[in-house]
Amino acid sequence: MPGADDELLPFLAEGTPEGKLRNAGMLPSAVPSAQPGPACRAAVVRGLSTAAGSTAAMGIIIFRLRGSDGAMLFLASYLMELSLSVDNMFAFYLIFNFYSCPAQCQGPVLFWGIIGAIALRAAVLLLGVAIISAAKPLMLLFAAALIVSAVQMISSGSDDDGDLEENRVVRCVRWMRVPVTSDYHGARFFVVEEGVLRATPLLLVLATIELSDIVFAVDSVPAVLGMSNDPLIAYSAVMCAVLCLRSIYTVTVMLMKSFQYLQYAVALLLLFIGVKIVLDVVAGITMPTYLSLAVIGATLAAGILASFVASREPKRSTERDLNDHL
Repeated sequence: MPGADDELLPFLAEGTPEGKLRNAGMLPSAVPSAQPGPACRAAVVRGLSTAAGSTAAMGIIIFRLRGSDGAMLFLASYLMELSLSVDNMFAFYLIFNFYSCPAQCQGPVLFWGIIGAIALRAAVLLLGVAIISAAKPLMLLFAAALIVSAVQMISSGSDDDGDLEENRVVRCVRWMRVPVTSDYHGARFFVVEEGVLRATPLLLVLATIELSDIVFAVDSVPAVLGMSNDPLIAYSAVMCAVLCLRSIYTVTVMLMKSFQYLQYAVALLLLFIGVKIVLDVVAGITMPTYLSLAVIGATLAAGILASFVASREPKRSTERDLNDHL
């Protein structure tokens, strides 16, 4: 039987673009497994350390350039984007499962997903800043989008069974009707079969994830711009969060499964930022940065704590039933 370390993605070899990103802590070194081995744990620790160090370094740079208020805005925006990106990563996990994507094929998708996220977030953030600069009342559109997303997230609850058959993004990708091979071919997106260039299923996975990223940007960008419309602060926070979570994809998926109430915490934060934007635009009430940071931190902590308590309760009930039986 192969060990857990044998599940390390083989394409992450030294010298490859993916391998260089892995060594920089920007790509996962393994996919979720029941019992990660020492090499997998070491890779996760390395990714966490690199991500934390990079975020701290960027925070210091923001502090030097924008002062303490700018640094707090960066931290608040980073936490907001981090919480939203956790849900994004779990969606990627569902997509991989839906397409039955082998473990060794997932890394290239995440690699190009990072490139796509960087370009997409930059374009959307710059567009958002331009819109705000042209007419601040248009921020109310962002507020409406955030409030609607929050309500949908709360109403959907945890009933999502991961069925993507009727998902609009998946249906859009299937509608393209690109000639596709029946099997995966390692990390390759295209192969030549019988003299005909065909896409592999991995291309469909990548297309679905990139389109999903666009959908997630609808929540992500307005939320960050609701905290700060400074392009440097907003883009730095988004990139640090994206690189952090995608460097520890394995842990992110495991945490998302464990923290069942984190979704509600994120929904409340979207609602909070939406209301914050409305108060700023309509009533001219600007919330202090430290208060926004405190609300974000406290809400996320409450969601994590509630999830932890809820996960412990079934174990205690089982122990009580066992003791009563004995």
